[in-house]
Amino acid sequence: MGLYDYLGGEQVKCFTRASVGIKPNDFDSDSFDLILSVVGGDLKGYSRGSAVPYKTPFYNYGKDFMVFDYRTFNYNESIIDDSDLMVHIIRNGRYFRSVPYNKVPSRYKIGLVIDNYGMVIDIKTKQDFIDIVYDWHKSHILYAELKEKYRNLKEIPDILRMSMQEIKEKNFTSDELNRLLEGNNMCMNMAHEESLGVFHNTWYASVKNIDDAINKGWRFGVLYSSLERQTISEFDKYWIARLFVKEIEDKEGDFNTALDNYFDWCSKNNIDEIDRDKLETFFSIYLKDIPRSIIQAYETSSDKALRDKIYGNIR
Repeated sequence: MGLYDYLGGEQVKCFTRASVGIKPNDFDSDSFDLILSVVGGDLKGYSRGSAVPYKTPFYNYGKDFMVFDYRTFNYNESIIDDSDLMVHIIRNGRYFRSVPYNKVPSRYKIGLVIDNYGMVIDIKTKQDFIDIVYDWHKSHILYAELKEKYRNLKEIPDILRMSMQEIKEKNFTSDELNRLLEGNNMCMNMAHEESLGVFHNTWYASVKNIDDAINKGWRFGVLYSSLERQTISEFDKYWIARLFVKEIEDKEGDFNTALDNYFDWCSKNNIDEIDRDKLETFFSIYLKDIPRSIIQAYETSSDKALRDKIYGNIR
């Protein structure tokens, strides 16, 4: 289930908390991979009139929006209980109320609507609230049917139809297992494109530019928030710094330009809690070579043993 917050007693995961870390690289035992992630909240409850975290260093929903979790509803298409389709209304940065979708007060224009995870969805009318619920369930039923259909095509090798137990008993070579994985991925991708992919294009693709604007500062913001909140070892900080710069250069281009763009985004969104000097100091310190004393301390620490145990990558 993971972490979440509450709006009027209902679980939501749109007010996310940042996390940064490293894990051993699967192919290079002397290297690490960067993990930038968010979790769905801090288990906080927001009652009517409570201020909500509508903006952070890595997102800004604005002060007025609605939250709608279409994924949780299960019903027979001929029997619909309107009271189950709740819309959470945020006004002026505070939780206003939760109401059934068809009782959203007419004085409140349906503007920005986000899903339970904070992604913008293309909802403009009250009817859209129920239409997306229908589409979600229909697309999942179709996805399951298409997966089965594609797995049964005669062009698909027999190996792709085997259970995991059968696969273990056959002692396949690595090449055969790779072919199995590729085949399964092919079946799943085809099924996804014709079902859940259509759903995504209908409800998300047309508002992607709005979603991108809300989350434009995501990478730098997640890093900054994590450095402020997490306890991170010195060894990890050196790796995080160099891996983060590489990710920015791979995904966004020149690092300094990307950093400037992030602070421009912060300025335009009135996110004032970011200390640029603190972030730049982090990189000036930890982009240097890792001191030998820190490497030796890591090699003998419980952190290393724990990480090796979790990821099965004993060095």
